[in-house]
Amino acid sequence: MCAAPNSAYRTEKLHDGTTNANSVKADIAIPNATESVLKSRFYLDFLLNTTKDGVAGFIGGCTIGSDNYAMHNTARHWTGRGRGPSGQMIQWFNDAGLNTLGTVAAVPNISQHSLSAFIIEAFSVQSAYYDNGIYGVQINSGAGWATIQFGNIPQNTTISSPVTDISDYVEFGQTIQVRSYHQNPEGVFLSPTIRTVTVQAGTINMYYHATTASAAETSSTLTARYYTVKLLIGGKLYADSGASTPVPDGFYVDTAGGRWYRVTGGAGDVTQSGSAVPGGWPSGDPANYMLFSWVAFAVNNAANACAISAPATTYRSYLDNKHYDGPSLTVLATNGFYSRGTGPARIWVQITAGVEVANGLCDDPL
Repeated sequence: MCAAPNSAYRTEKLHDGTTNANSVKADIAIPNATESVLKSRFYLDFLLNTTKDGVAGFIGGCTIGSDNYAMHNTARHWTGRGRGPSGQMIQWFNDAGLNTLGTVAAVPNISQHSLSAFIIEAFSVQSAYYDNGIYGVQINSGAGWATIQFGNIPQNTTISSPVTDISDYVEFGQTIQVRSYHQNPEGVFLSPTIRTVTVQAGTINMYYHATTASAAETSSTLTARYYTVKLLIGGKLYADSGASTPVPDGFYVDTAGGRWYRVTGGAGDVTQSGSAVPGGWPSGDPANYMLFSWVAFAVNNAANACAISAPATTYRSYLDNKHYDGPSLTVLATNGFYSRGTGPARIWVQITAGVEVANGLCDDPL
């Protein structure tokens, strides 16, 4: 257990005055502020002042059961006790009361509590005078309290926690209890109250097209959709926040997140997803390729390709820049010579294993 530095204490210790073999001598702290400041700084109700050789010292104590009493670890309880002016029992501390818990001001506000954004608003955190610690929130969904750490805090410091999204830790429909906490070597301080909320469906703004994912953004209006599973694959999309009406089958595009989703089966089930970039669209989507319409194709040489009319089509992938024989981009284009254009502008291109390996004008074929 961490402790205040030796420089905070006098070299002498105070005996509890008993003959108890298990009694512990208490450290005597050196006062470096007024009595009211020391009481506030170290959560003390009383100071037992001492003087030796003209040097002042003190031992701190608290009324048993008081709010300040709860700020001290029981391992710091000295064997010496006393009575206050009103007859209350005072617990003195063997570390003079210098080591305390840190605090959090209150239970945090929750501005949103959905699967897409479960926002913990800022709350005040104060560290102990001689110890720093970690802070964050604890949540309970019915299986016990789980701790989510936000960060560390230096000693003798007051900060505001960052606004934090903890949606990755919750599930749709759960009733979540939330409390803030601060932990240091002396123990854990928990906010005195608990906030309880129910996790709502997540919201995602999407474009829609019944058959072509890449056409969704230009053919529809951005509309809020709702989900109940954080990872959409295997989950469902709904048209309402209550997650009761599934969306129609088709393609949904989240341009902010850069992904497309395919819904099939008539019940809102998301069965496919991918990146909304050239090469990442669904198989057969025209945004994955550039269509080439050739005047002719010949297997053996450029001269034949330039001389005949034998229309052919290839699809050049934006992902690997290779030519394929169909929009699904699964089978490479047939090896050979292709030509396009008319008159002096007619050119030929040799394609091998999908790659353009040579080209020239038909007026000067290989």
